Amino acid sequence: MKSSTSVTRGVAVESGTVCGQRVTVYDTPGLFHTEMSEDEIQWMYKEVLQRCESGPWVFLLVIKADRFTDKERGTVEKIEELLGEERLKKTWILFTRGDKLEEENMTIEEYIDFSGPLKKVVQKYDQRYHVFNNKTTGSHEQARLLIEKMIHSLKGSGTMSGVIPRSRAKGTDICAINNYYYIIRSDLGCYMKTSDLNEDSDISICHLHPACQNGDHYIGGDSYFHIIKGNSCRRVTDLSTDSSAVVYSLHPNCQGGDHYFAAHNIFTSSSKKRVPYE
Repeated sequence: MKSSTSVTRGVAVESGTVCGQRVTVYDTPGLFHTEMSEDEIQWMYKEVLQRCESGPWVFLLVIKADRFTDKERGTVEKIEELLGEERLKKTWILFTRGDKLEEENMTIEEYIDFSGPLKKVVQKYDQRYHVFNNKTTGSHEQARLLIEKMIHSLKGSGTMSGVIPRSRAKGTDICAINNYYYIIRSDLGCYMKTSDLNEDSDISICHLHPACQNGDHYIGGDSYFHIIKGNSCRRVTDLSTDSSAVVYSLHPNCQGGDHYFAAHNIFTSSSKKRVPYE
C-alpha cells in the first residue's frame, strides 16, 4: 500500500517464487490517485484485505526515502485506519529510492532520525523496515532479502507455525527447480511435479526413490535437490532415480533448523544464519 500519489490504477497482481516460497503480491493504488475517488480506492483496499484473510500474509507500506511531509503522515494514518491494529502488527515499511540516500552519503538510520514524525512511525512498527535501491539492476537480491525478513517475522510471531508443523510432517515438503514445482509426499512414496500451481494441465505424479524418502526437509537449488535427514544432506539431480547422489554432513551451525530455504546459492535456516553452499 502506497503512502503517496500513485500512477497505479486498480489492483495489480503478480505471483512468483522467492526463496522457494510461492508469493502473491497485490499492488494497490495510492490514496491520492489523481484519476480515482477516495471511495473507489478504499473499496479496492478492503477487497484486497478480504483476499488476504486466509494464509500467511504481510502488508508493505511503501514510502519514498524523501521528505516525510504532513501529507505523507496523514496518508499513513489513513492506511493504518484501513488496516486495523491486528494487521499493523504484520506490516512492514518499504523505503524506495534508497539510491538517493547513497548519493547524499546518508544511511537509512540517519534519514529516519532526521524526521521526528517518521521516527515515531518506524518505532510503532517495531523497526520493521527495508530499503530498495531503485537504480540497482536486477532486483532479485533485494526482493529475496525482503521476503526472507518477512518470512522470519511470520515464523517468530507464530503465524506460520500451524501452516507447516515440521515436527509432525516429516517427509512432506515443497520446493522449486528449473521452473518446476515439486510437492513431496514421502509418506506416500511419491511426489507431484508441475510448472504451474494454479493450473492442472501440467501435473505428473512420480515415484520417490527409497533413498530419497523420509527426509526432514527437501530443498531445491541450481538443478539439485537437497534432502536433509538429521545432520546430513543428500544431493541428487532426480528424486525418482537418486541420480548423482552425494551425501555430506551439515556444518554444526546449519543443523537443527526448523525451516530451510535456498536462493542464489544461499541456504537459509529459520533458526540459523544464512550460509553459502560450496
